[in-house]
Amino acid sequence: MARPVWFTRDCMRCHGNPEDAPAVLLDMYGSERGFGKAPGDMAGLDIISVAMENSKSAVSQSVTMFAFWFFSGMVILFLAVQGFFNRLVVHNLRRVFFDRTFLQNP
Repeated sequence: MARPVWFTRDCMRCHGNPEDAPAVLLDMYGSERGFGKAPGDMAGLDIISVAMENSKSAVSQSVTMFAFWFFSGMVILFLAVQGFFNRLVVHNLRRVFFDRTFLQNP
C-alpha cells in the first residue's frame, strides 16, 4: 500500500531556497539538490509493508492439508472404481471363459 507525500509550507525551510536552509543541512547535502520545491509538489511515497511470515505459514499449512485430502480422496475413488470394475467386469469375464457350466447351460 502506498500513499503520496506532498510538500507543505513547513517543508520549504529545507526544500525551498538554499539561502533559507540551515547551515548544517547545506554542509551535509550541498546547495544543489533537494531545493526549488513549492508547497503542493509531490515529495514522494510512503510505502507500507506487512510481514507475511504468519500468513505464509498459514497458507502453506492450508495447501498441504488440501493436497493431503485431495490425494486421499483420489486413492479412495481409485479403489472404489477398481472394486466396481473388478466385480462387474472381471468377475463376469471369468465366468464366461472359465466356468464351463455357464457355457453349457443356456
